[in-house]
Amino acid sequence: MEFLLYRGAAADVQKLRSSVAAVTPTLRNNAIVTQKLCRWLYVRTKKIAEKKSALMKIRKTQKREYLLTD
Repeated sequence: MEFLLYRGAAADVQKLRSSVAAVTPTLRNNAIVTQKLCRWLYVRTKKIAEKKSALMKIRKTQKREYLLTD
């Protein structure tokens, strides 16, 4: 699941780079803006993956507890 999230993030980064290249006038600004956007996207994607893995752990624990009580 996390692999798919990161693979999707890589595609988003490519889209961001191409859109930033079209908008910003100089290469220096382009690099700075792209770095900031990529960093934001990476952190956001990582947080989503952490939340999903935490939820999966909770579900596994609940399932085990349910099976043990039967």
